[in-house]
Amino acid sequence: MSKLTMFTKDNCYYCFMLKEKLDEWGIEYVTLNNHPLPPKHKTYPQLYYRDIDVQCGASTDVTKELLESRMERVEWPRIDSGIE
Repeated sequence: MSKLTMFTKDNCYYCFMLKEKLDEWGIEYVTLNNHPLPPKHKTYPQLYYRDIDVQCGASTDVTKELLESRMERVEWPRIDSGIE
């Protein structure tokens, strides 16, 4: 699986907390510090996987299960949800 890309900035509490979570969960990521945010974003941090937003909301709401599910959806976009 590819690594996440995390957009951060200096002295960002939420960036620090999200990094702590990712490290604890053993999820690999690349940090782009003080890098311009992707279009339509105004706050740091932001998490992208294969150029797709996988944070989808507040960084404080991200859980390991939610993040892994979103990353899997990027890898396998046509997974059958079981609903026909």
